[in-house]
Amino acid sequence: METVLSTEEHIKTVAQKLFMEKGFAGTTIRDIATEAETNVALVNYYFRSKDRLFEQIIKESLTKFFSVVTEFFNKDIPLKEKIEWQIEKEFEFLEKNPDLPLFITNELKMNDLSIFDLKNLKSTLQASLFTKQVETAVANAEIEPITANELMTFVLSNIHYVFMSKELIKNINDYDEAGYKAYIQRHKKRVKAFIINSIFLKK
Repeated sequence: METVLSTEEHIKTVAQKLFMEKGFAGTTIRDIATEAETNVALVNYYFRSKDRLFEQIIKESLTKFFSVVTEFFNKDIPLKEKIEWQIEKEFEFLEKNPDLPLFITNELKMNDLSIFDLKNLKSTLQASLFTKQVETAVANAEIEPITANELMTFVLSNIHYVFMSKELIKNINDYDEAGYKAYIQRHKKRVKAFIINSIFLKK
C-alpha cells in the first residue's frame, strides 16, 4: 500500500510541475507519464483522466494558496497588526511557492470557475472577524471607507505581482537571483508602509 501511495503522489507532483509550466491545455497525459517515468495506463488508473487530475491539483493548490488568508481572517489581533502580519506571512509563503499566483490566475481565465469553490472563500471572508474589524474601523473613521473584500484585493495585488513578474523584474533591473531576493525584502517593507499609510487615517 505504501508503494502505491508514493507512486500516486509522484505522478501528482510531476503533473503539478507540468501544469504550472505549460498550463492545462498545453499538458497531455503522455507528457505526465513520460516525465514521471511511467505509462499512460497507470496515470489513468490513479486519476481516471487529465481533467480529474487537474481538478485535484488545482483544488489542493487553492487550499495551499488561501491557507495563510483563511488563518488571518479570524486571528484575534488589532486590525493594523493583523494586516502587517498577513503581509509578512504572504511573502513568506510565496517565497516558497512562487509559481502559484500565476498558475492560478492563468487557470482561472481558462477554466470553469466552479472547480475553484470561490463561493466558500467569499462566505468565509464575509463571516470573519476581519470583516467585522474593517466595518468597525470604517464606522469609527479609523480607516478609509473600504470593504473587507477590497482591502484583501489591495493587499494581495501589491504582493503577488512581484512573484508573477519575476523574470520581467530581473531583466529590467539587471538582477541576478540574489539581487531579486534582496529586492523582494525591500518591496515587503514598502508594501507594509504603503498599505498602512494608505488605509489608516491620521488623527
